[in-house]
Amino acid sequence: YISDKDEVIDVITNTPLKVHLTPINKIQKQYYNYSKICNDFKVVNDFFTSRVQQTFNVNTTKWDW
Repeated sequence: YISDKDEVIDVITNTPLKVHLTPINKIQKQYYNYSKICNDFKVVNDFFTSRVQQTFNVNTTKWDW
């Protein structure tokens, strides 16, 4: 559907959004499992900062936004 129509249906307004004219973050929020994937990224990030960061001396300062 997206490749044929260049649009997605907004989950809140139920209106079409033109993919090539819409900021990527707004398109991403249309994903049916958006909140789950955001939560999963947080879990991975928390694990990385609590376990991996110090072990490998990774500078994650720029990640704090």
